[in-house]
Amino acid sequence: MEKSEQKLFVKDLMNNVFEDIEKKINDGCIPDNWDGIELRWYLKDRFEWNSTYYNKTKRQKEYKNDLIVLDL
Repeated sequence: MEKSEQKLFVKDLMNNVFEDIEKKINDGCIPDNWDGIELRWYLKDRFEWNSTYYNKTKRQKEYKNDLIVLDL
């Protein structure tokens, strides 16, 4: 994937998560007492939910190795 495609993918994914959460906030689905702590947890969970759809075998091990080797 070229850099421009990577950037577009990341931007689209982040925008999709943002728009969905923004709608839930506007619709009153997110509790009013949630502050930065719960919202951070929710963001983490939403991105995890988006990634669990994909196969987590050899490719994920290679990804985790890249994180270590490339100090990401």
